[in-house]
Order: sequence, then C-alpha cells, then structure tokens
Amino acid sequence: MFLAEAIKEKDFIENEICSLRDHIVNISVDADKTDLRSLNASIKRRFDELSALYKKYQQFSVSVDRAKANAFIELQSANNAKLSLSDAFILKDCLLHKLSSLKHIYDISSTLDHPTVDLEHVYAEMVSVKLDIKAIDREVDYAVWATEVVY
Repeated sequence: MFLAEAIKEKDFIENEICSLRDHIVNISVDADKTDLRSLNASIKRRFDELSALYKKYQQFSVSVDRAKANAFIELQSANNAKLSLSDAFILKDCLLHKLSSLKHIYDISSTLDHPTVDLEHVYAEMVSVKLDIKAIDREVDYAVWATEVVY
C-alpha cells in the first residue's frame, strides 16, 4: 500500500471512530431504559468495535509516521534541502501559520489611511511563502505515491 492510500485509510478509520463514539453516546442517552440488559449488551458490543478500530488506527498511525520519517524529499527552493516527509509536513504547517500571520497583518494594515507597514514587502513575503508551500506540496504529493508502507 502506498503512503497516500494509508493516510486516507487512517483518516477513514478516524472518522469511523468518531461516528461510533457518537453512536454510543446517542444510544446511552436517548435509549429506552426499559430494557437495560439489551442496552448494556449493545453498548458492550459497540465498545468492542471501538477497541478494534482503535487498534487498527494505532497500527496505521505508527506505519504512516514511520513511512514519513523514512521517506525523503528534496526541495529545490530551499537550496536543495533534503527533508523527511515528517519534516516536510511540519515545515508546511509552520509556513501556513506564517502565511496566516502575514495575511492578517496585510489585511489590517491595508485598511489604515497611513499604514506604518510596508504593504509591498508584506505582499511579496506572502507570495514567497505561498510558493514555498506549493513546492513542498508538489514534492510531498509525489513522495506519498512513491513510498510503500509496511505493516
């Protein structure tokens, strides 16, 4: 299985866990209390399903993170820096946070009559960060389809 497929499967399992958790809450809160024995048996079965899903989720999480740590990409925009996929995901999150901060500064400053911030510089920095994010996305997208996940 490729890393991209494993990530999708992990996300699917996570959604299933959330749905099952909500179902357990709903049947325990909204259930007719006349037949507590069958209600308890139903909830116990759901907890068993939940435990099995968590076990599968943990296996996928470990395998996905291990594959991310062992796969490397080379970024052309960062002086041919070689990064693990784990590092690339963290770097992308940091760049997205930086972009959000720059956008906030730009949006607020652009509404002022006499901004003290050089809007052209902030805009140029935003463009540069967006290009870095696209470069990371491109390399990561290729790498997740070229990386095998071992269970």
